[in-house]
Order: sequence, then structure tokens, then C-alpha cells
Amino acid sequence: RTSCWVTVLWTMLTERHRGQLERKMLVTLTAGLIVVATAPFTRAVAAHPNVLVVIFDDLRPAVTGFSNPGTQSIVTPSLNRLLADPGTTVMDRTFVQQAVCGPSRVSFLTGRRPDSTKLYDFGSYWRDAAGNWSTWPQLLRQAGYATHSIGKVFHPLASMKKGGHVDDFPYSWTEPGWHPPTQAYKGAAVCDPVAGVQPPRSVLNKSYTNILCPVIPTAMPGGSLPDLQSADYAVELLGNLSRQAATPWLVAVGFHKPHIPFKFPAEYLKAHPIDSIETPPDSALPDLLPHVAYDPWTDVQSRDDVSTVIAANNISFPFGPLPMSFAKKLRQHYYASVTYVDAQLGRVLDALQTSGAADNTIVALWGDHGWQLGERDEWAKYSTCDTATRIPLVLRMPPSLRGRSSVSAAAPITSSALIEIVDIGPTLLDLCGVPVPAVCPPTTGNTTAGQPDTCFEGTSFADVLRRGDDDGGWTKNVAWSQYPRPSNEPEQDSDLPSCINITVMGYSMRRSDLRFTEWVGFRCRVTPSGLIQSQADWRDVHATELYLHNHSSAATDDVYESSNVADEPENAALVAQLRLQLRAGWRSDLPPRKSF
Repeated sequence: RTSCWVTVLWTMLTERHRGQLERKMLVTLTAGLIVVATAPFTRAVAAHPNVLVVIFDDLRPAVTGFSNPGTQSIVTPSLNRLLADPGTTVMDRTFVQQAVCGPSRVSFLTGRRPDSTKLYDFGSYWRDAAGNWSTWPQLLRQAGYATHSIGKVFHPLASMKKGGHVDDFPYSWTEPGWHPPTQAYKGAAVCDPVAGVQPPRSVLNKSYTNILCPVIPTAMPGGSLPDLQSADYAVELLGNLSRQAATPWLVAVGFHKPHIPFKFPAEYLKAHPIDSIETPPDSALPDLLPHVAYDPWTDVQSRDDVSTVIAANNISFPFGPLPMSFAKKLRQHYYASVTYVDAQLGRVLDALQTSGAADNTIVALWGDHGWQLGERDEWAKYSTCDTATRIPLVLRMPPSLRGRSSVSAAAPITSSALIEIVDIGPTLLDLCGVPVPAVCPPTTGNTTAGQPDTCFEGTSFADVLRRGDDDGGWTKNVAWSQYPRPSNEPEQDSDLPSCINITVMGYSMRRSDLRFTEWVGFRCRVTPSGLIQSQADWRDVHATELYLHNHSSAATDDVYESSNVADEPENAALVAQLRLQLRAGWRSDLPPRKSF
């Protein structure tokens, strides 16, 4: 009899709810039913692996273990230690769907693409604007996992907070997400003057809101820095969870760095002396780069030190290279930010090992998108190019999940499989033994409100992790990305136009041998009910890009996509074929559904 009641109550808890009233009911139901529902189900999944996810903000794959032609590797001893684990797989070719925090994070947590989530900016919550859809952390929670969010996992969307669902609680997480208190000071003027750029304190006793901001943490407001505090909390939580061995868990740790400003303990600059920093490769603005494709990096330009350099050198908006001496400092401070946050990763990995749970824990690590470091005269992300859309992705399998029939189980491997960030959720569910939802069906019109509440637009690549590329059966040939613009010419809001200001959308395909992008007319509007309607006009082509990649020959590999050959007569037939493939979309390249 008790078992029957638990089944009924659990069904009620996992039933998908629509509308604001039903969401409020879910909060009450969660509090009332969790005690009843948890015990039987956690016993059922006690043997399932735990999951530790670590997410970095703006991390490009300029680190050891990833192919980076023409770019030095950043000092990352903690990541290197993870890469040496025999259960680790480096996914060398992983791409995001949109290279900006909010849309990318919603995509990888819901497993759906921006044209489905309708989030192209920071202005909406998909449950209101598109559909009340499940996330993969939510599906783990419903399967009996304790799910925890630390730091920046979801982007802190105001629309989530307004609706009373910060971090998508209570849907995705067992308890409200934890955020470092010192993140409240992220915009504080605490930076020392930059030598040679701003007057020294002996002349003008002033602090700045610089992009270059090495600091002494104990001298900061709150006496610390956000990622230090997030690592502290993660270490404590992992220790506490080790005493609850019957319940499998998901812990997602979202670090804020290397996102600007580059605010980190000054000691980490020692790992990257300025004399060791290379100047940006392919730093000139390409002659044939369509203006609509250019990222004018307005958020970077708004910082005190950058704006001072721009004014002193008479650099006009939107184009104009920064002086190489300052460009090297930007690269140096980005590298130091990565080394700093890598040290926090090491503390979390050490805590996992100390907890005794490492042998039954999947470790997954990735960046939410890349970051341009002066290539093509661009700084930041906000683009469809490789340096903005390509990310590091590392997965470490516990011994119980390692198979690898075609590779040595005694060594880590590097996979060249083409992966999209929407594939991560299905893969983690698959590895955890939780049913992977079906692929979302096609929709027509300008909304996706009719899609099922539980489905994905990515595919599990668990077989690649288990057996390696040779017999993993992975057949995805294209990674798809997109980025919105307010006009054909760079504007002050080109980096992040709001929905109603988007008039052009760049749709991009990355194959192993090329990248093809078309910028087409686009409409986006918000209905009085809050539903977002958007649609591309494929007849209205504004610009076309084609970049050729040849990984077997550095001489012919357009690494930084600075040579647009879309208008070359010899490429006319190829462009016509690619145009058809782009319009066919991601569904035309879906790998078969597989799991193990």
C-alpha cells in the first residue's frame, strides 16, 4: 500500500506543469512530497554514478590537450592532472550554438537550440517565452539525484528572478542555487591604474573599472573573490555529500573567470610574463569580412583602461586595432585569469578525491563559449567564428563506466568527433542510466510552444566516450551556430541586440573541412502574453562567408577564418551546395540514437 502511494505521489511530482499557478503549486508539492518520494527512488539508483560538472565562462581551448595551431597553451596544472587520468576523453572539436553566456547556457541545460528556446539575448525565461521544458539536471533530480548549483551555472537572467525561479529552482535543483557573495561587487571600481595608460596613484589617487585588474583578494570588498568563494563552497559540499552515500548527486560548479574584467590575484601574472606573450595572430581586420559579421566588442571598449587607450590613439568606432603593447597585456591577463581559475578547479578535484567518491563520479568540464583575443581585430565573443564558438570539453569516466574496446584503458584519449553543446545533456543522462528523451519533433511557424516538454535537440555521444572514435559510431558531420545582429553595419548593440531589435541572423555550419555562414533577414517580437515569435527569411540574404580548414596542412588551414572565399568563382558550386545544406538544418545531420 505504501509503495502504491509513493508511486502516485512521485508521478504527481514529475508531471509537467503549465502556467504560473501550476508552477507555484509545484513549489508546494516539492516541499511536501520530497520526504516521501526520495527514499525509495534513491535506493533504486544508489549504484548510479555521481556527476561533477565544472563550467568556465569565456574559456577558449587554448590549453594543453587541445589542438591550437598558432596559439601558446595557457598554464593549467590542475586541468593537466585531469587530462592525465586514464578515464579522460578530450573532445577536441566541440562547438556552442550561440557564443554568448545566457543563450549558450540555456541551450546546454535544456538541450535545445536558440531558435527553439527563443533566447537570443538576456531578456527572457524559456518557460515563459517558448515552452515549459525540462532541463537535464531536472531529469536527474526526478530520477532520484540530489542536484546542486554553485556559482554561475545558469546565466542570472532577470526574467528568472522576476518569476521567482532564480537558477530555474525548484525545477532543476534540489535546493536553491548558491552564489558567491562577492559577485555583488563585480562592477566595483577596485582596479589599480594601468601603467602607461592611467595616471599613477601618486598623481591621482583613484581606482578604476578596468578590464586589466590584478588584485589582492583580502583587500577587495568582502575580503575575497567570487571564484575563491565558489571553490570554498564546493569543497564543503562535496565533503557533506560523501556522508550521504545512498543518494547519487549532481554538483554543477560555475566559475566566473576568465570572463572580463580580468580580476584575479596578482600573483598569477607570474605564470605569464609579458615577454612570453605573443601578439595576436591574423590581427588585421580581414578585407572580405562582411561588416555584419564583425564583433565590435563594445563591452570591452567600455572599460576605463580600454576607453583611455582608444581615445589616446584616436581609434574610431567600430574598427581600429588596439596598440600591440596593450593587446599583449590583454592576452596576458586573460591567460592569468585562466591559470587562477584552474587553481580553483584543482581545489574542487582534490575535494572530490578526498571525499572517497571519485571512483564513482563522472567529471565533465567545459566552457560556455570561446573568446577572441585580437584575431581579426576582435575581442570578446559575439560571433559565429571558430574562436568564439569552439570550446574545451573534457569528460572523465569513473572506472565502472570505462570500456574502450579499441583504445588502451591505461591512457586518456583525444577524440576528433564533432560535438555540439546540446549533446552534453543527453550524454550525461545516458552515462547515468537515466532514459534519454527523444529528439524534438519539427515545428512550423514562428513559435516552438507546441514542442513536447521533455525532448532534446542533441544526441548522446556516450559510445564515443566508451569506445573511442574508431568504433564509437558517431556520424555527426556538422556543428551549427548562430548569432543575431541589429543591422548590416556594426552598432553599439551589435554584441547583444534585444529580441525586438534583431533584423539579421547569422546561421553557421562548421564541418571538419570548412565553415559556411549566411546572414539572412530575421524578425523577433514579444507578444503581450510574453511568448516570443521569431523567424528567419532565407530569401533575404545579406552576406555570405566561406572559410576553408585543412587540419593536415598548416599552410592551407584558415585557423582564424580571416580569408573569406565565398565569392571566388571556383567555389560557386560548393557555395550552392552548402546553401542547400544550411537551409536543411541540423535535423539533416542527426546521428542515430545510441546508448550503452
